[in-house]
Amino acid sequence: MNGLPRFVLLFVAVSVISPAIALAQVLNELPQLPQELPQLPVTVERVENLSDDATRETLMPLRAVSVSTVEQFTAQLTDVIPEVVELTNSAGDVVLREVTVENGWRALEREWLVVIQNNNIAQLQRLPVSIIARQELTALQLTVIRFRVPAQYDSREALRDLLPDTMQESIARQHVYFAQSKPTDRQTPSGMDDDSKFACDTPVKLGVIDTRIKSSLWYFKDAQIRQRSFLDRTLEQPFAHGTAVAGLWLAQAAGLQPLLPKAELFAAEVFYQHNELSQGAPVSALIEALNWLVGEGIGVINMSMTGPDNPILKLVVERVQQQGTIIVAAAGNAGPAAPPLYPAAYSDVVAVTAVDAKQQIYRWANRGLHIDYAALGVAVKTIRPSGELTYESGTSMAAPVVSALLSCVLADQPIHKSVQDYLAPYLEDLGEIGPDPIFGRGLIRPFRSLN
Repeated sequence: MNGLPRFVLLFVAVSVISPAIALAQVLNELPQLPQELPQLPVTVERVENLSDDATRETLMPLRAVSVSTVEQFTAQLTDVIPEVVELTNSAGDVVLREVTVENGWRALEREWLVVIQNNNIAQLQRLPVSIIARQELTALQLTVIRFRVPAQYDSREALRDLLPDTMQESIARQHVYFAQSKPTDRQTPSGMDDDSKFACDTPVKLGVIDTRIKSSLWYFKDAQIRQRSFLDRTLEQPFAHGTAVAGLWLAQAAGLQPLLPKAELFAAEVFYQHNELSQGAPVSALIEALNWLVGEGIGVINMSMTGPDNPILKLVVERVQQQGTIIVAAAGNAGPAAPPLYPAAYSDVVAVTAVDAKQQIYRWANRGLHIDYAALGVAVKTIRPSGELTYESGTSMAAPVVSALLSCVLADQPIHKSVQDYLAPYLEDLGEIGPDPIFGRGLIRPFRSLN
């Protein structure tokens, strides 16, 4: 390993010790790298096994990254999400404790969820677990128990031996999910000048699961925003991500073109604040938010966050879809070599990736056969909670474009069709002919046919 540059070792160390989402958030701030990045070695052993030629070929795209730059962002990564995050309420009491679990994912420490039938609650109460809450998802006809376990039972294998057979298939960790956009320094218009109109001026209803929205901003003075929190109100809750997403739909000012100026937005608040660079959303909040939006009769729900495959979240997403509600989700910003992220990778969820004004794929966008569509999501102009205009990049900025269009066409075409049929008139094929793992079925241009 004597021939490897010092910055390579630092980069590998970051890759080994850090969750994929947190790493992507930090790497998003590094100097511009080539669009096509090879999959990097993630362990010291894999680096040692590479031949000299393979090492040079694999690591050459990082040749412009200096040692000081990587050291700087390695230090920042610790600030983004420490190994253990203790979340306190306004009184200073620890309410939640977030840790790293299997495969580098984040979760609330020793917390689990399970779907039960009414007659199963007594069985659960007799076990050596502490029940935290009972969640009645009435619109989805599900009952979920949130519970904490002693350290010796803190694994799926141990819980399968402990829980009754009727519960074993639906146990899941209390995983934490992360938002999928970052501010960008590219202070230039995102382009696509022919896309300067709103998607529609119909008074549609749209659901979003995100951070709290700074609805008091004058940009939203004529907007209809109904917010509901699914977290402990004493926790610090962020505004930035949800405000930026809502700004795409509703913010009105010089230089801004809202996609849905007359929409009624039902906004579920699910994120707590880590720090200025990061926020997390637990599964328990996500499933309650989905249940609320279905109960309100929402036809399209936007979810601009990603995380692991979770059995409880998967079941709830399936119940939502059975009600006829469409979920649009950000594909993720973990990079072209990353595995599929959820909920975007679940069957029938509309997974959206991001492109720039030149129709080039966002450099940190996830790829895979589950990608459905691409939309403008790089250097997109929107708003901050401070009231300043900003430019944001990421698949979180692309998903709202598709959500807006689907809301419009569903209002205009009450006859049931598939999502593909609804979106076909607004689709421009990119990349390989037909569906591909980079752009999906192609680029959505929501203004080509409407109005």
